[in-house]
Amino acid sequence: MVQVFISHSKYDKEFCGRFDSACARVGLESFRSEFEDIEKLKNLFYALEVKINELQELLFRCIDEELKILIGDEIGFDEISECSLLVSGFKERDFSLALALLGPMRMNYIKAAASLYSIKYKLEDRIKKLL
Repeated sequence: MVQVFISHSKYDKEFCGRFDSACARVGLESFRSEFEDIEKLKNLFYALEVKINELQELLFRCIDEELKILIGDEIGFDEISECSLLVSGFKERDFSLALALLGPMRMNYIKAAASLYSIKYKLEDRIKKLL
């Protein structure tokens, strides 16, 4: 079986390794990231590459809300139905910006929302200065 670890930090990989070892010592199934499953990863890339126009429509439908959290089937795409999607954005005159964060259902939603808001407000401030 091919194992792929996709993460944003070295700490996550180390944590998962330690957690897997602890699980093995007590006879539990190892913890694995959702994105280590090659088929799930292929589905994710398919949705991001082939269905990008439909994903963009979804994102821009949600930007009127401060923050929209879609979990699993709420996203509306079978290929990423095991994920969660946080969407935010803004409109300024003739300019619209949609931001999204796609991750596992088990993600830390408070941290994810805070990160999305931080990026949104920094971009919004810079774009308003340019317009």
